[in-house]
Amino acid sequence: MNPQFSPFEVYVPFLQSDKRYVRLQGGYGSGKSYHAAMKLVITALTEPGHRIYAFRKVARTLRDSVFTTIKEVIANTPGLEDAFKVNNSEYRFTCTRTGSEINCMGLDDPEKLKSFNASLIWLEEPVPEMTLADFTQLQKRLRMPGVLNQMILTYNPKSKKSFVYKEFEEGSRYSDQEFKLITTAKDNPFMPTDYIRSLEGETDKVEYQVGTLGQWAEDTELLIFPEFEIIDELPEGKESYPIGIDFGINDPMTVIRTCYDRENIYIDQLLYQSGITSPELVRMLPSLGVLKSDIIRIDSAAKDLVEQVKDADYHRAKGAKKGPGSVLNGISKMKDKKLHITRKSLETISEFEFYRWKTDREGVKQDIPVDKDNHGIDAARYSLSEFIEKRSAKFEAPRLVKRKTSIGRSRMGYATQRKRK
Repeated sequence: MNPQFSPFEVYVPFLQSDKRYVRLQGGYGSGKSYHAAMKLVITALTEPGHRIYAFRKVARTLRDSVFTTIKEVIANTPGLEDAFKVNNSEYRFTCTRTGSEINCMGLDDPEKLKSFNASLIWLEEPVPEMTLADFTQLQKRLRMPGVLNQMILTYNPKSKKSFVYKEFEEGSRYSDQEFKLITTAKDNPFMPTDYIRSLEGETDKVEYQVGTLGQWAEDTELLIFPEFEIIDELPEGKESYPIGIDFGINDPMTVIRTCYDRENIYIDQLLYQSGITSPELVRMLPSLGVLKSDIIRIDSAAKDLVEQVKDADYHRAKGAKKGPGSVLNGISKMKDKKLHITRKSLETISEFEFYRWKTDREGVKQDIPVDKDNHGIDAARYSLSEFIEKRSAKFEAPRLVKRKTSIGRSRMGYATQRKRK
């Protein structure tokens, strides 16, 4: 039986395009990712010799994004029942008819990126996740002889700070090599009417432009943290290294370690992962480098998590102080100092880079941050909530302790000692 693909009508020109660069730009729920996955499956199925890659910035997000979407396309298409072998541990699809492969990979795995050739590359969410360096590196891998070489970018146009805007919209070097398609939820025939109405009723101008219309928004003046520095690791010798935890199950469970001095705040992401329960997180804390003696401030709405962490002998854990104005107060404190974020804190860097003030429908800035994609920011705020304004008299400078974690790697942990009275 021949496969029977059923693309949305608006995406047919994309599936037929032979341009080297294809940009699927659009609003929320428009079907961009599904049709990019369809293009990968069609290519693997119809031509031998292809090496196809689907990329996210971080490998741990693959299972719940590109890998699952490709599986859905295969499952939803009659005639593909035995066409692909699926390797669930390596996130790989092998076409049994042509031998072509689809590999799902994260850009945070440098070993896997050292040497490979590709004919088709899909970048999922290059805005806001990826950098120009990522894009440049992958361009060099698009070099398979004898077949069409193509790169697909699927994204919501969240910020003009992105390399995608600068390279493709401001620049013209790719203008004769690209196909661009802008779609919205209205182009998705399966999208519920109520959802479309909710998008059309969005009162924030930037969210309306991006999520409803699929258009680039001018948000530079709305950015809350327009500048920060990327560093290799937290500095030693600071007074305190508190931990902040933002609770999530569908949203990512986020653990942040910070430190600070009179002029600076330093942030290090220890965990940013969805699908983790409170008991699982408690068991993970030692492998994350969290010490029993650490100051820990947890999202106070997660009362069960607070109690479970305390019951595990983290005696200095408690809910973060919240109240009217606590979010704005925390933001103000952080803006008063120079921010430094460790290089490995990929998701938290992305959050700080695009965190912005809310607007009304006319674009007037409100004194309210957009409550979205702020899990690392909130965890950092919690960790600093009681310690940023004054130097604590209760603790000496931390000592570094080297130990083995449960995953067998040596880590440098931070310990503090209570002063004797």
